[in-house]
Amino acid sequence: MWNYRKVPAIMLLCGVTISFPTWGQPSPSSVSGRIEALLDARYQTNEPGAVVLVALDGKPVIRAGYGVADLANHVLLDADHSLAIGSVSKQFTAAAIMLLHEKGKLSVQDDISKYFPEAYRYPGVQIRHLLTHSSGIRDLFGIEAWRRNLARDLSREETLSMIFNEDPEFVPGEQTAYSNSGYYLLGVICEKISNMTLNQFLNARIIEPLQMTHTSFLDNSPRDFPTALGYEKTENGYQLPSEVSPTRFYGGGSMITTLDDLLKWDEALYSDTLLSVLSRDMLFEPMVLSNKETSNYACGWEVATFGDLEILGHGGGINGYVSQVYRVPSRHIYVALLSNMVDRSNKEPVSRMAQLIIQILLEEDQTFQDTEGIVLSTEELKVYEGDYQLPDGSVRRILAKEGRLYYEQSPGKEAELRPQSRTHFKAGMASTVTFSFNESDRVEQFEIYTGTGRSIVGRKLN
Repeated sequence: MWNYRKVPAIMLLCGVTISFPTWGQPSPSSVSGRIEALLDARYQTNEPGAVVLVALDGKPVIRAGYGVADLANHVLLDADHSLAIGSVSKQFTAAAIMLLHEKGKLSVQDDISKYFPEAYRYPGVQIRHLLTHSSGIRDLFGIEAWRRNLARDLSREETLSMIFNEDPEFVPGEQTAYSNSGYYLLGVICEKISNMTLNQFLNARIIEPLQMTHTSFLDNSPRDFPTALGYEKTENGYQLPSEVSPTRFYGGGSMITTLDDLLKWDEALYSDTLLSVLSRDMLFEPMVLSNKETSNYACGWEVATFGDLEILGHGGGINGYVSQVYRVPSRHIYVALLSNMVDRSNKEPVSRMAQLIIQILLEEDQTFQDTEGIVLSTEELKVYEGDYQLPDGSVRRILAKEGRLYYEQSPGKEAELRPQSRTHFKAGMASTVTFSFNESDRVEQFEIYTGTGRSIVGRKLN
């Protein structure tokens, strides 16, 4: 008999709320055919695709490439190709900070003013807030000056000035909002303490010790191993993306790696090879906010708990590449899906494909089980109604009618938001929407999580 325990709606990285059974690890032979059929149906041999790793007990069950690595030269993707992983890089930056914490070079409780005297607008922000996206520091993508001309190199000083000239979005520790700015600052803190660039520190303390021989950075340095080109799907077919300066993301998304190197990294997280058990516990511990609510963010990882299973992972998206990794520590399962194709029109994004693989591994003969959520009256739903402004200046509307809540994507096109709790709503199978309340118990913003390593924030206008 399946044993499902009802839990509060918690985002599993790209927003699908599901229930997992509590049972042992699946037999590789019983699942590999289903997973391979899923991937064969999704990725075509004449377009960009993905490399995929499914590992049980540290051993690959599936390790394969699907699609094309270089369209112009007709090079097929294989499992040895390296790809940019975007925000999946954050877990490495977080580990670098933990290594410095272990050595007593810093404390995660340190106020960032210790490292950035110019951060006077951000009193009370600690390193742990940067790690867990609970700092209130505006995301880089929400800073207009930073978004302008992404191909232009920015110095550390220019970027820090842009970050610290912004006002806080909330009091640190009161809520969470995804912030690439926080991870940029973590990279600079690592520099200041180690007297090395973040890339040099990661090479010396993580990449070389773990023999991750096919891992590098978006810094224009030469690589002696094959790297797949990244593409974006447009109305005119697949095109190389616009150039983005490697100075822009740094600690938040600068790494290029392979399936094999990611597996080495994952295996190191089961032992004291790299980090002590205390540091690993800190790495995976979700942030407890000031209202005692546990967030979905740990340090460079997002966390979901269903029954007795804890699912850890992260998504990434950068300039022609999309990635998703999951680990299920209690079952020693690791899934990595790295794609060289950005297709915003696709109904089966990378995050969803990785979830389907997890579904097959853990549920075999079951479909995704949706939580029942809660019921709110039309009057209760009215508090969410109004216009919300996105970072690009566009406005989206939330509507309550006939006991249901809707997100208006465009006139006549609405997506229902299904309440899982007072703050968490589901939108289809692809997103979770989290509403934040102010001290007067009024809604002040929503945040949409889509699993690409970034979120969309809308600030309520009325």
